[in-house]
Amino acid sequence: MNLHLLLYSSPSGNDFLKAITPPNRAETQLRAARDEVRDALRNAISQWDRFVKHEEFLVIRESGQSPRVLRPKFRMQGSFVYRTLNDPAQKPPQEMDLDDGLFLPVSFLTANGQSHPAVVSQGLFRLVEEVLDDLCKRNGWTLDRSKPSCVRVKLPGHAHVDVALYSIPDQEFDQLSRSLLAERTIKDQTLYEQIPELEDWLYRKLVSSQIMLAHREEGWKPSDPRELENWFNDKVARHGAVLRRVCRYLKAWRDYQWKECKLSSIALMACAVRTVDSLESALPVNRDDLALELVAQRLGGQLQDKIPNPVVQGQYLDEGWTSEMRRDCASRAQVLANAVTAAIRHVRTAEEAIEALRGVLGPRIPGDASLVRVEDETRKNVASSDGALTVLTSGLLRDRAQRPGQVVKQEGERRYA
Repeated sequence: MNLHLLLYSSPSGNDFLKAITPPNRAETQLRAARDEVRDALRNAISQWDRFVKHEEFLVIRESGQSPRVLRPKFRMQGSFVYRTLNDPAQKPPQEMDLDDGLFLPVSFLTANGQSHPAVVSQGLFRLVEEVLDDLCKRNGWTLDRSKPSCVRVKLPGHAHVDVALYSIPDQEFDQLSRSLLAERTIKDQTLYEQIPELEDWLYRKLVSSQIMLAHREEGWKPSDPRELENWFNDKVARHGAVLRRVCRYLKAWRDYQWKECKLSSIALMACAVRTVDSLESALPVNRDDLALELVAQRLGGQLQDKIPNPVVQGQYLDEGWTSEMRRDCASRAQVLANAVTAAIRHVRTAEEAIEALRGVLGPRIPGDASLVRVEDETRKNVASSDGALTVLTSGLLRDRAQRPGQVVKQEGERRYA
């Protein structure tokens, strides 16, 4: 069975990818909420000394000078940037999320030979939460203070905005700003400061080691949000957009299988990338079902072991997992692999293929049997010893049939017909 159109590019637009894509209205509302959060924070932080006690901020200033006016910049992160955002399968408790980073140039102190932001993290959290608490009360939203490295604003309709707080050295930020002004011929500094977004040009120029993330328990810690973004974008550029789609299918599988689960989206992305990186050939073209099968076949084994963070040496994406949780994740991943393989290779009808996929991916798999193509036996997919899949044309097979007993090497050293 060829199940590609069930997953993607259905002529009628009723495929699985469309079904798990958030409605335009929901995404627009989420972005509008993000803009309100940004505006409130920009207005408050520009006069931050009115919101906090002096002892909570260690301010460097010469005698007689006023506190520095802080001009924050923002940059979206996470699934919005990776383009892997899904509409959750089980609402509630699952929510659609938008991750935003607030970047603040602050004065730095030197302590024990290391640089630290002058504004202590607890004070910055307090300022942000005080401002957003007022905004939430006005709009009927809810402020969540439980996250250790962000402030969460919960919205009606099962969505939230997470704001992570970053700082970079004043001197670097100012130098980059002046360079940007010169390059863009923006003469008015005030005009530039009114731009809320940390633009690509400036964002790429930041020194990774000097980007600090505010943490509620650990204070300021080095953390570069660009690393995951660059890593995933590079992998998609190498393997094609099918990799991004497969990651979205895996996220949809997780959301259907568990209402709540510690199996993170980044962990699923890392497992998928490890699989496609190990292949000695490209992912199948116009066969998302085969690409999903390839990744699913290895997912169970990957979830049985530690999942390395692809951009941070020595860190893992399964921290805090119990043995029972690991067994559950690996077991359900094996069920996914078996179901996808059965739907492609072992069922007799399109209806049976749809039923097999719905059993693991849920009812958002379309029930339209016309989207299933029954492959001719002479175009059967042949799996090689390394797990790569080759789709053979009937003409090629007829040609080789005239010379029986010959093993034919195809498209690379380890792919045979």
